[in-house]
Amino acid sequence: FGSGCAGGTGDVELRVLGSLQPGSVLTTQSIGHTPTGSIIGGVGALAIGLSRTSYNGQSLPLLLDPLIGTQGCYLYTDSVATMLGVKYGTSPVMIRFSIPLPTGLPPATLHLQHLGFDSVPGGLSTSNGVTIRIMD
Repeated sequence: FGSGCAGGTGDVELRVLGSLQPGSVLTTQSIGHTPTGSIIGGVGALAIGLSRTSYNGQSLPLLLDPLIGTQGCYLYTDSVATMLGVKYGTSPVMIRFSIPLPTGLPPATLHLQHLGFDSVPGGLSTSNGVTIRIMD
């Protein structure tokens, strides 16, 4: 849901790969981030949220441009958990997280978004949001 903003090589696009079943591995991957000239470089984050309608009393999506100087970037999910990782590759540059889903995990609906610390206005690129449903 929503659209990513420019991360250096175009709008950042988030995809979810793998099974959404407990006992499997969920992988999130976004592309479109700023190249660094090396295979590994830069930092990215995965925001995992329970809501896509509000965050700390603010309605979502929240336009980040007036807050931090980005261009066309939105926060699409609240963030109850965040993971930091690195950006990989030279073209396309990606952020990837692999998350083992524990056996016995109850059904849940989660909203995901990637954030890249890129050399773009405001220093941040954001992906589109993705809603997933963990099924038992």
